[in-house]
Amino acid sequence: MILIFDSGLVRTFLRMWSFALFAGVLFDLATTESLAQLPPPNRTDVFLNDAKTQKDANKKIAEKSLRPADAKSDNLDFQADEIDVRRGENELLGKGGVLISQGGVHVQADEGKVNTVTKDGELKGHVVMSTADGSIAAESAKVNLDTEVGEFQGAEFALEPGSYQVRAERALKLSEFEFELDDSEMTTCKCEDGSRPWLISSDRCHITQEGYAHTYGSTVRFEGTPVFYAPWMTLPVKTERASGLLAPTWGGTSQNGFRWRQSLFLVLDDTSDLTVTPLVDTRSRVGGSLGYRQRFSATNEVNTRYYYSNESRRGSSLQGLNIEGISDPTIDTNRFGGFYTQNWQPGGDSDLPAQFLVDSHYTSDNLFVREIQDPELGLFTTNYLTSTAVLRGVAFSQVNAEARVEYTQLLQGLQESQPQRIPEFVLSNTQTFRPLGFNQYGLKLVASTTADATDFQRDLGGAGWRYGVRPKLAVPFHVSNYVRGQFAAELNQLEYNLSDTSNGDGVPPLKSSNSFAVPVFGFGLRSGVERVYDLEKGNWLSSIADIGADSSDTKLTRLKHTIEPTVQYAYVPEVTQDDLPIFDSNDRYRQRSLVTYGVTSRLFGRMLRPFERSRDVGELAAEAETLPMYDLSTSVLQFGRGSLLAPVKNIDPRPGEVRELASVSLMQSYNYNRYTDPAALTPTDPLSDLALGFTVSPSVYFTTGLQSNFTTQDNRFSSFAMSAGIRDDREDVARLRYSFLDGSASQVEGNLEAKIAEQLRVGYYARYDIRESQMFESRGLLRFINSCRCWSVDLGVGSQLNPDNRQFLLTFTFMGLGDINQSVGLSPQQSQQQQQQQP
Repeated sequence: MILIFDSGLVRTFLRMWSFALFAGVLFDLATTESLAQLPPPNRTDVFLNDAKTQKDANKKIAEKSLRPADAKSDNLDFQADEIDVRRGENELLGKGGVLISQGGVHVQADEGKVNTVTKDGELKGHVVMSTADGSIAAESAKVNLDTEVGEFQGAEFALEPGSYQVRAERALKLSEFEFELDDSEMTTCKCEDGSRPWLISSDRCHITQEGYAHTYGSTVRFEGTPVFYAPWMTLPVKTERASGLLAPTWGGTSQNGFRWRQSLFLVLDDTSDLTVTPLVDTRSRVGGSLGYRQRFSATNEVNTRYYYSNESRRGSSLQGLNIEGISDPTIDTNRFGGFYTQNWQPGGDSDLPAQFLVDSHYTSDNLFVREIQDPELGLFTTNYLTSTAVLRGVAFSQVNAEARVEYTQLLQGLQESQPQRIPEFVLSNTQTFRPLGFNQYGLKLVASTTADATDFQRDLGGAGWRYGVRPKLAVPFHVSNYVRGQFAAELNQLEYNLSDTSNGDGVPPLKSSNSFAVPVFGFGLRSGVERVYDLEKGNWLSSIADIGADSSDTKLTRLKHTIEPTVQYAYVPEVTQDDLPIFDSNDRYRQRSLVTYGVTSRLFGRMLRPFERSRDVGELAAEAETLPMYDLSTSVLQFGRGSLLAPVKNIDPRPGEVRELASVSLMQSYNYNRYTDPAALTPTDPLSDLALGFTVSPSVYFTTGLQSNFTTQDNRFSSFAMSAGIRDDREDVARLRYSFLDGSASQVEGNLEAKIAEQLRVGYYARYDIRESQMFESRGLLRFINSCRCWSVDLGVGSQLNPDNRQFLLTFTFMGLGDINQSVGLSPQQSQQQQQQQP
């Protein structure tokens, strides 16, 4: 086990990294959310630049604008190599380079003059006027420094950072936000060589920033060739939402024929919008979707979308669907589906302590989400849809109250056997007592009680009310900042009042009234030690962490190594529960005397700017309250239910970025009360599987690790998930994940992308089942990007196992305008995501 606390730390972790690199030990990226790590494989993000994390990073870079940094001054400042003062005319004339400043307005030119009273100026030669809202370049200009309006000849300017670039033979700046243009050209391309691969030229144009551009006599040119003409066009030139047509989706599949989607986005008012999307698959369906969003206030918003599809075109064909395991594979001629979500709570002015949540999902048949894919409705691989409505509040100033309704729609399995919570009521209260006052060990008594009543309804086998009361006492403590622990005891009292006592064919019926009480006792103890290392300039660890062109000007200057042992104990006595119904996991408490033990070792690095190397090394050390600790205040039921608590990553936000470079964890449980499973021929082993976790992320260019369960009795892995991500400065990327579950699944999933040439990339996604020797899903794309990355074309093909389907894909993208064609081989969720963008 690699756990050290001496000067050999660096050498040991080097061995860990070398082992990961050469032995192929991979990392389950879900174990940590460090920004330094590559995202896991994703079926929709074939190329890494399509991932949301990468888009957000690119957006932050695009939003940086070059604006005058000088402090504003109301005084007129006129500078030039040669200055001529005409006092009788109140004019200043300059040549040889002129700079005029006033109130945050800066104007420079080869030569010019300004009236010191009216603040009117005339400038010629390489004119640039800069304000807080941007800059305008021109050959000559007449401007007023007070109003910032004027006339510009041969003008060039940007409407917003990263938005339209405009050229015009003549531009009138009518106000802060309005322009009138003659003989203009607009594009969202900004190439270093000055070229504009695509543009919209017009005879006349009126622009209102954060509004629209109305062009007259307009021509769309692509690589200099006219491809479209319109006597009049309207384009949105604002960062806020705008009504209009979103990018269409078209293409074809082997099962569904030609596919077409076209969304119309309508802004109803400042707080609501509507999206109407007709959909056609020529061999399968005709229908559409209707999406509605509204934000009533900062604490109240609604998002909903509904689908209708007429399936008469498909007849009785399954269109490649595998209906194995589907209890009801019927596909209605008229299909419906949709979701509704709402989050409401009182505004800041209200004293009402309440919150209302709704998250509902419904489809008219069990195969809807596989064919009409929308991740907000449900993932196409999901086996159930759950709808929930919750009202939360505070009663009597100290009691938390909750009323809930929950309905689960099974997409696989028998719907009649699924219990539904209609309704459920919960009351809870927690009080803290300090009989010893505030003391150095933090001793206190935490008393809490939870009471619930649930009406479980189902059509097949057992239904009725269950009442539960769970009082709990806990005594947390700590010894300085070295040890933290808790004693706890809880009593679980359940009462049943059934309206349906049936228990299946050939099985005696349940009792209409029954009850049981189970006490649970628990103890937890956790500690942590650490050591901080100051790294010398130019050390090899800092060099590894700094690998890649994406590295910033910060350097890895310090390391912190932590060792965090933990032990937990839970005791549940034997209580007969065989004659009770089973609605959920709370209906059974297995006898156990369970001890859980383990240790986690982490390596943290602090990235600082070089001038901060002089700070004390001790600054990285965590205070007592910031040591990474398990939260032992949660229910002691978790001690005996096989759920290990996740460690808290709570390093203080001190100067510089903190990155978790590596971690190793081992956890195992031992049950002193060996029990015999009635279905097993031999007693179960008291030792649980050994949970092993290993992560390494030394650089933003490499991530690897492992999460697994190892059976010590048979010396084999019962399950593991391994994955890795690596990229280079050429922008080649590999993201892989391998999952194994003994006797059930063995799958590999990955994204691979490579740069063939500066303007040509290839990307591939695949998910392969090793056990069944078949490809679940695959997709290959060829992406051509023009030289300055302002437009791209994707060509691709894909296949899917369930439903069995082959697709082709054509995507054309103008930078800043969205996709002209959207993917056919990809999930239609991408066109839904465009609702968040400017059409």
